[in-house]
Amino acid sequence: MIGPVTIFCVVVAAEAAMYALGQSPSSEALWYINVELFGAFRRSHHFLSSSIDIPYLQFFVALPLIGLAIVGLTAKGRLMLAISSNLSFVYASFLVYSWFNIASAPRAASLAIVALPAGPDFYMFVILLGSGLISFFVSHVVYFGAMRARP
Repeated sequence: MIGPVTIFCVVVAAEAAMYALGQSPSSEALWYINVELFGAFRRSHHFLSSSIDIPYLQFFVALPLIGLAIVGLTAKGRLMLAISSNLSFVYASFLVYSWFNIASAPRAASLAIVALPAGPDFYMFVILLGSGLISFFVSHVVYFGAMRARP
């Protein structure tokens, strides 16, 4: 459950920061939080909005992930929990992909061959991909162990 819970908490925090910035656009602290700490979510929002323009879309992606994980945990449905863990890793991978896709867009006088995340973006990717990967592997081990234990 670590992957879906981490994704959900970070997405809620990013969407709350975006909403708060909309309510108080002159706040320097909210600009810092939105641009520096949750820059990956801002970039994925721009990446997604080219085809689907729904406000708070990332929240509506994370909500079914945590819902599926909670239902899987309460109903002892290992398959639902495994699906939620896998999809949370896929979503974290999408965030990294959208960051690299926008970060590697052509720029004038750019000497960097490959843009690598640094600072808060790097830490965000490590947290999201790390928790998603741990959840991914644990769900597979538990699910395959349960399948092997069946007669």
